[in-house]
Amino acid sequence: MFSQAEKRLSFPTPGLSVGLEKWADAAEHTRSGTPQHRPPRNSDSFPWLIRIAFLALFASFVLTTKAEAAAAVAKAADGTELAAEAAIATSAEPLFAGLAYGPSGSYTVSPSLNVPEARIRADLQLLATVTRRIRTYSVGNGMDRVPEIARPLGMKVSLGIWLGPDKAENSKEIAKALTVIAANADVIDRVFVGSETLQRKDLPLKDIIASLRRVRHAVRGRNIEVTTGEIWSVWLANPSLGQECDVIGVHIHPYWDGYSVGEAVNGVIARLEQIQQEFPGKRVIIAETGWPSVGAVRGAAAPSPAGQAYFTSAFLDEARTRQLDYYIVEAFDQPWKVGGEGEVGTGWGLFDVKTRSKLNLAGISPLAPE
Repeated sequence: MFSQAEKRLSFPTPGLSVGLEKWADAAEHTRSGTPQHRPPRNSDSFPWLIRIAFLALFASFVLTTKAEAAAAVAKAADGTELAAEAAIATSAEPLFAGLAYGPSGSYTVSPSLNVPEARIRADLQLLATVTRRIRTYSVGNGMDRVPEIARPLGMKVSLGIWLGPDKAENSKEIAKALTVIAANADVIDRVFVGSETLQRKDLPLKDIIASLRRVRHAVRGRNIEVTTGEIWSVWLANPSLGQECDVIGVHIHPYWDGYSVGEAVNGVIARLEQIQQEFPGKRVIIAETGWPSVGAVRGAAAPSPAGQAYFTSAFLDEARTRQLDYYIVEAFDQPWKVGGEGEVGTGWGLFDVKTRSKLNLAGISPLAPE
């Protein structure tokens, strides 16, 4: 019996053709060149007879798609047409519980760069077809306008406050965020005070705690949760941080942990359960998870478009079964990240930098777990 993820394994269209006969090779190679090493084949590699049966099932599924995908088209401020496949229009349930959002068209970033309002609006109009909630990372560069733009679209915003090594800039960022929260408390459901700040060693724990307390005090009495986002190992190493948060916002990336794509979802759940055991009195949310479509091999983890499609589908099945609260990283590819993370940092988007769908979203539409 094939799982829902196997039934719905889906690849980008048009422009990419990855047959299931080539799945094992796609999962072990990277566009950037020769893998650092090739792990031995395991349960992720299909015996030939199963491959043939799987290929037949996939072909049958493609020919009998459950519903048509809608096309979301908008105009950016510079007149560029934005087009992408949308989720199945007939579905009452959003495809994703939440998406991490950085604007499309982000080839570079700088303190003086302001994201055009029209760009944000076009992005959110597209994302509203697949989710009702987005997570941001800063209120700078025009991102403070996200909540007001999200309101008429019926979307919730988990507002991000960026914390870096400059304490004066951090204070300004928090002050601006509190103004945004006051004006948009009906739209903002959560506030992330910093993202991987401890992981980057930008600030000591005491300074992050002080920032959390400042924000929690300011939003007291509102129906807004306050947390920070850190990778699972940082939470385990700093249990006192959890005492300062309403929920635990954990980043779990099976790629960085070196899991094969076939074991990636199991890896996410294992890390999640570790955090739940460490913080038994707190609700734990997956503040980031995903799989890259490009980049270097890391352990058994090989980025590829096929792998991204597989992980996304398999994770959605598991998340729905377990009723997980999560955000997928990320909405759009972010080419500017190449400087800090290498090629792999550029390819986590479900949509590319020009807002074209990298996945056949109709193929991973919401289905009830078996």
